[in-house]
Amino acid sequence: MISSNTPGDPQIYSALPNPIVRISANLLHTVNVKQAPSVWRASDVNDLLVLELVDLYGNRLDCDFGLCPDNSSSYLGFGLQPGTQVGSYPTLSLVLNYPTFALPCNASSLDSQLGCGCFSGSVRADAVRGLADFGCISIGKALKNYSLSVFIDHVRFLDVYFDVAPGSLKRLEVITHPSLLGNVAGLVLSPVVGVKLLDGCGNSITSKAQDVLLTAEACPASAGLFGVTTNMSLNGVGYFSDVRLRLSSNMPCNLEDIPCPMDKQPLSLMISAGDIFITTKSFYVTNAPLNSLLLARQPTGVVQGVVFNGQPVVRLVDYYGNTVSSPPTNAYVVEVDISSDSSCVDGNCNTCG
Repeated sequence: MISSNTPGDPQIYSALPNPIVRISANLLHTVNVKQAPSVWRASDVNDLLVLELVDLYGNRLDCDFGLCPDNSSSYLGFGLQPGTQVGSYPTLSLVLNYPTFALPCNASSLDSQLGCGCFSGSVRADAVRGLADFGCISIGKALKNYSLSVFIDHVRFLDVYFDVAPGSLKRLEVITHPSLLGNVAGLVLSPVVGVKLLDGCGNSITSKAQDVLLTAEACPASAGLFGVTTNMSLNGVGYFSDVRLRLSSNMPCNLEDIPCPMDKQPLSLMISAGDIFITTKSFYVTNAPLNSLLLARQPTGVVQGVVFNGQPVVRLVDYYGNTVSSPPTNAYVVEVDISSDSSCVDGNCNTCG
């Protein structure tokens, strides 16, 4: 009876309970990928790479090396082709060949610090019973036409070709920020804010299958973002072409501004996809045109013929309630008048806003 209890391990049995002949695998013919690693799939996932040494017939060379059958004539009486005596476990090594002349990543880059080096993982492994386990292998840069050269005991044996695809969404990157200056309350922020989707190693995700809903928020939230604040990415890129802010932030704080008033604090936008987020660079927003006057302080200590203890104060505001700064020329003039026909106002009845 001929039986095989493991691939590449055929055995001949007599009617007796113990085998009298074992057939070894033939000479080493090729190397198969027994378990494909992340390099065949995604750039930011580490996985096992296991290579299998097989003979011409697909049998794994799974005997204990050093105990493999030799080329003696003792097998020839059975009409069998003997295997090859190997004195020790062969060492397999890997060399990654890049599809371009330039290295696809930089060892000092953020991607490298995140564990996304050009070629991460063990590059040498001993073949034990025909299997070489390289542990966790990954390639940080998503590119096409990589090749992996397999060496056995320093002799180049074969090349395996493959592509590295981007992994799952792990990061966002702002590709266009609002201008530092020139934004106006109530008007669309310019230029259009754009973000792109990245995997954990910084590769751009361009698959429609991985597009996500992006949400924009103001920082601080009291800045009052409005407009179209959610948008689906398209092929890994999302844009916000109609976002506006109500709050103005006209200029940086001075040393005497402690604490810094809200209308002088820089603003920013936070773009998020689920629990992944990124913040734009800071920018300032000027007020919209003058819209109305607000009485900021009522007059107090009103006595006939006596100067008020507290003079009235009015604020010039835009449509969103932001204080309007007077232009450098032709400053706004606020006129004060009395509402009673039987009274009059003395003093400076005109004041600059």
